[in-house]
Amino acid sequence: MCASKYLLFLYVTTEQLLAFEQLEEIFQKIFACNRNRLLDFQKYFQDSSYSCRKMSSFLKVTIEEQAVIDELKKRTINYVTPKTLEDETLFYRFAKDGKIFLSSISNQYLSQYNPHLVRGVSTPYSKHLAWRKEMRMDTFLTDYKPPEVLQKYFPTCILGYDKEGCVVRYQDFGRYEVKYLWSSVKKIDAYKFGIQVLEHDFELSKQRSKKTGKLSTKVVYFYNLEGLTFTNASDKKVIETLLLFCRTYLDNYPERLKRVIVFNAPIYFNVVYSVLKPVLPPIVIEKIRCYGHTGWKEALLELMDADELPAFLGGKKTDPDGDPSCKTFIRYAQRIPDCYFLCNIKKTLDNDPNAEKLNIARSSKEELYFDVEKGGSSIEWEFETKTRDIGFAIYFKENALQDPVEIVPYGRTETCYGPEKGYIKCKKVGIYTILFDNSYSWMYPKEERRIHVEYFQVH
Repeated sequence: MCASKYLLFLYVTTEQLLAFEQLEEIFQKIFACNRNRLLDFQKYFQDSSYSCRKMSSFLKVTIEEQAVIDELKKRTINYVTPKTLEDETLFYRFAKDGKIFLSSISNQYLSQYNPHLVRGVSTPYSKHLAWRKEMRMDTFLTDYKPPEVLQKYFPTCILGYDKEGCVVRYQDFGRYEVKYLWSSVKKIDAYKFGIQVLEHDFELSKQRSKKTGKLSTKVVYFYNLEGLTFTNASDKKVIETLLLFCRTYLDNYPERLKRVIVFNAPIYFNVVYSVLKPVLPPIVIEKIRCYGHTGWKEALLELMDADELPAFLGGKKTDPDGDPSCKTFIRYAQRIPDCYFLCNIKKTLDNDPNAEKLNIARSSKEELYFDVEKGGSSIEWEFETKTRDIGFAIYFKENALQDPVEIVPYGRTETCYGPEKGYIKCKKVGIYTILFDNSYSWMYPKEERRIHVEYFQVH
């Protein structure tokens, strides 16, 4: 890639040009054996000036601010996957969120102002990249399959777009009976489903930007709490899940929130809000508006055109038959049928004659080892616990002297309502270790029922 090409696309200074040339040389060494990935990164650098100019025009980024964004990009690009780079505002959002006051910093004081950048990666950004890898976010929208009960009965839907083209999501939480939710899904699935909803909204924003030519990155949320009971508002699992979700959102989706409108809120909504508020930064609290039973329709109309807002929310939009409740596209809270309750799911391994029992004492763990002698072989597993959850992971090392590498990420898995199944392809020859971990439990031993783990060798 020649210097004239840099100048054509990036308009850089001499110092920046030298930095880019050094960076390109590093890329060529790292990806010499992987030409396709190298081309992905080269294409990104070629297209980045256009993306940055487009982003700058919509976000009104100054030259000084762009210098900070470019520095964060330069120092962290090695850790970013091509899929992550599809987000044009990625570096802007984390530079701003990472306590880098873009309007008050110049390029020459960058190192002095933020030492995390000098070491290579800003703290919030590095945590985000680690979280994306752990959650496998590059393929999360397509790979994660939420339980059917969440897809059918979770009261959330897209209303459309606000006056500035931002996605608007509606949540009918007030009448939702959380006791039936927790009877039907594990807490981890409720959490993952929430992440999938977020990713879906941002994908819609990306598609909207491509269609209109106007950058749209933020989302508006309407929460209808009509009918909320004290029991639901003070539910321990609800509050724990909301806290986890809030922390995840703040850590991994900075500058994504445009507005939250909470309406029809009863007085005991303060129970939930008083718990959440301490973890919310002031910039987020400023974007939240809470209303009782009056004043909220005007607030919604400030954001959405009346023709786009459903009639029951104060707009003019109705179903084709004139129904103002818009039941054809609004997902209302409704009772979850008993057939989805986890207690009704039959345990498949409990009476299986081929299943082996593995008793794991409290504060201990058990490991199963498999010597794979031929690449392309596979390992399948199926297990369930009698009560509570169990830690599970799979590690690999080529020989006994090497440190193991995690190939199935560690996670605490609830299998007391049904078995956990999985499969991996053994690409390399070596030792594969399956871990069942109960070391975090000081009080409860675990009885693990499992079908023998099968190893299929390629011939």
